[in-house]
Amino acid sequence: MKCLNLYELVNPSDPIVFYAESDAVACCCVLLLGNGQLLFEREDGQEPNPGAPVLLGVGEEDGKNIINELLGCELDDFITQNKSAISDCFLSFSYGDFCSRREYDMAISAITDQDKLNEFKSFHEDQMRTSMNQWVTHAWYYGKKFNNLINGESTKNERNN
Repeated sequence: MKCLNLYELVNPSDPIVFYAESDAVACCCVLLLGNGQLLFEREDGQEPNPGAPVLLGVGEEDGKNIINELLGCELDDFITQNKSAISDCFLSFSYGDFCSRREYDMAISAITDQDKLNEFKSFHEDQMRTSMNQWVTHAWYYGKKFNNLINGESTKNERNN
């Protein structure tokens, strides 16, 4: 089993936490989800390496260069090499802080029926979200798209959980 780090998505609305197997995977997911407008922090307080850059006001070419430097390769290459880890990261997003994540993890590990698990996650997402931003729903969407790419399935028209 891979060692996963717990992260918080820094955003102007609700607290959101997620797991990733590396800072680079966390960086990639935050860049994709927030379009270069969000940050993340590690639970252990260590500075993520790489951290997510805020790309507001940065030209397209400069933005690509910054991302390439952070990830050690082009974004498309990083994604190709890390599809499974990226999918797992996106699917791990949930509303709440570091402390409440432990309770959430215990609850979802106790639910063995997939339909009930999906129902619980949707209910949790709806109850914990206080803003119109649906970061977690969008993260799950991306996670499912990456899962479908891994499994060779179509990714069209899958916006619903």
